[in-house]
Amino acid sequence: MSDKKPSSLLACEILWDCVGDKPPLLGGATLNVAYHLNKLGCKTIPVSSVGSDQLGDHSLRVIKNEWGCDISEIEVLKDVNTGIVNVNINTEGDATYVIHSPAAWDYINVKPSAKNLECEAFIYGSVALRSTYNQKSFENFLKIYQGFKCFDVNLREGQNDIAVVCKFMQSADFIKLNEDELSKIATFLGLKSGSTEGLILSLIEATGNKIICTTRGNKYPVLYWKGNLYRGKVVSVNVNNTIGAGDAFFSSMIHSLISSDFEPVLALYKASELGSWVATKKGAQPEYDDYILKRLLNHEALQQ
Repeated sequence: MSDKKPSSLLACEILWDCVGDKPPLLGGATLNVAYHLNKLGCKTIPVSSVGSDQLGDHSLRVIKNEWGCDISEIEVLKDVNTGIVNVNINTEGDATYVIHSPAAWDYINVKPSAKNLECEAFIYGSVALRSTYNQKSFENFLKIYQGFKCFDVNLREGQNDIAVVCKFMQSADFIKLNEDELSKIATFLGLKSGSTEGLILSLIEATGNKIICTTRGNKYPVLYWKGNLYRGKVVSVNVNNTIGAGDAFFSSMIHSLISSDFEPVLALYKASELGSWVATKKGAQPEYDDYILKRLLNHEALQQ
């Protein structure tokens, strides 16, 4: 990769997380990824749709004015509302989601001309694949895009067709999924192995020589890269809630992969540090503080 500031194009679900009686929070798995990539110093261009409503207007103001991102690829639709998700958090801090449908992000128009933006990475996820519109839009763009393709597997109850997820996984260069999702994908594909590492190797045989990273909650993550398996580290924290922690991890891995000095073990350490830090916060898009900035920049501290 070159030494210039890395750039990314993201097919984003723009939606608002409603947690209990608290004010709604701007979210969406790939939008969270856009937020963190932007914070990590990556030029970030979200592609999405919002409704012609108050939440849609607010979304655009935040992404443009507060984040400083290009919003030229976000469309405003008049006949469908901005997305809303009801989030329930259990006593352990784990979140479950009720995703309302239809929503504006069911109509993400990734235009063929977006390839001319010359972004090094295109990031897309399984959440948005619930709509046939997005499936066609993503499929057409993936056929013509020549950069680094990153796919986030997020299997949500009642929202995903696993056959569709596996189809779009095949188009990716880098796949991120958690241990439970890896097991479900492996079962669907008829893969058998007793360990996470074994399942990753079986998935490589089934999908071709890709980069695969599996997160494992409070256990070390595992990365397959260029024929080798690498183990990350466990970062122990007091969990507030897990909303967006996996998205932060994914963002950090992408940033490392499209930067000029990728080193697999260090990349895993940085991703675990960022994901764990987000889990201590109240939302998926916390303001970066001195602690996390120092941890991400101090490579010796990360490896202690």
